[in-house]
Amino acid sequence: MTATKQNAAEYLTATMPSPDFRGFCFNKALFLKQRSSEMFNTERVPVKVYRWDDAGAPKLTTDAGAFKTVLKACLVTGYGEGENRKEPLGWEIHQETETAAYFRSKHEKSSKPYLLVNGSSSGYYNIVSAKFKVSADLQPHVANDNVAAETGNSVNELNCRSRRDWVLIGNERGFWLVVGSKYERSRPGIGYKTTPSATALFFGDFASAAPFDVSNAALMTITLSDYSISKSFNSTATFSGGVDNNIPTKARIRSLMSFDSGGNEAVDGIAKKLIATPFYFFEGGNLRGLVPGCLGASTSWFSENNCFEQYRLDNSPDEFLIFTTGYAEKDGVGRNFLINLTAWDM
Repeated sequence: MTATKQNAAEYLTATMPSPDFRGFCFNKALFLKQRSSEMFNTERVPVKVYRWDDAGAPKLTTDAGAFKTVLKACLVTGYGEGENRKEPLGWEIHQETETAAYFRSKHEKSSKPYLLVNGSSSGYYNIVSAKFKVSADLQPHVANDNVAAETGNSVNELNCRSRRDWVLIGNERGFWLVVGSKYERSRPGIGYKTTPSATALFFGDFASAAPFDVSNAALMTITLSDYSISKSFNSTATFSGGVDNNIPTKARIRSLMSFDSGGNEAVDGIAKKLIATPFYFFEGGNLRGLVPGCLGASTSWFSENNCFEQYRLDNSPDEFLIFTTGYAEKDGVGRNFLINLTAWDM
């Protein structure tokens, strides 16, 4: 059977690898019979890194438009002067206001969905935040409080409280924005604990397992919710469309290991080393694609001072940015994530 754009959805249902076909699921873990490289036709795409502490980089202030300003600088205008100049990733911006804008990739391989960012702030609580939503078309702006999800679509949100650290990693087709925060929890008998943590957002293309996928882009966040990533991480991911349409639809994410809160299954019990595994997008129980540039592991790393740090894996020449969604001593709360700082399979 030769797939065409007209019958791509039917082909997806009939032939896309499912957990039953490629492996099996147990305790929310996906066990594959084949390597990712055998399931996806990918290429390594280099990425650029933008940081809050670069010369001339915009800051995440408490202004309502702070998130939009950071994205515009990294994606559209660049920042810095002379030898400190950092060129942008080459995206385009539409319908810009002081606090909101639409961003879109200009790359020829992109399915070209729009990303809406709409910011707000609370000076009293020292919080700046933004809501994000994927759209096939440009829509009139609404107030931040009125940014709402439609059927099949989600509204993603990032917050920055007290810490002002951020790192954007990306290319012409997608980006990760990692934002510093702080994790706070009062534990009985131990007291109040505050440690650096981070949240992250991805928007852009992904390597699809479906031939002729016309909407292989996604929007997703990594946050800490109710001391577990399971709810927020799995429910706020959205495809820019189906395999043969541009109607946003919910995505689900699975990894090679369980990510239930409190476990240490991603730490090698013998070598005591962190084990990192990729994530995969699922739609309707079928494998849709590979999450670009992101690996996950259970809690084994945290920092008392930094929201994120550079990290190396033993079997990879690439550099990674590692961060945790939250940590308190012996608490088992929060999860580690690594974003590739060198190149992504897309």
